[in-house]
Amino acid sequence: MKINFLENKSYRGKHIIMIANKVYTATTGKNASKLFDKLTKKYPDKTPTITYIPKNDTLILWKIV
Repeated sequence: MKINFLENKSYRGKHIIMIANKVYTATTGKNASKLFDKLTKKYPDKTPTITYIPKNDTLILWKIV
């Protein structure tokens, strides 16, 4: 399965969880955590991939120490 999450506007500003060749979305970190727990119980033998797709023009800052 190949999906370009950055070009697909429906994924912007959402948390993405991919597991068992399916894509799940959550709008908040709290909902993503609940969804993650639910999916890892449903698919115990699969390893999920989790990411956040920022909205357009989102500035992401980090500090290098």
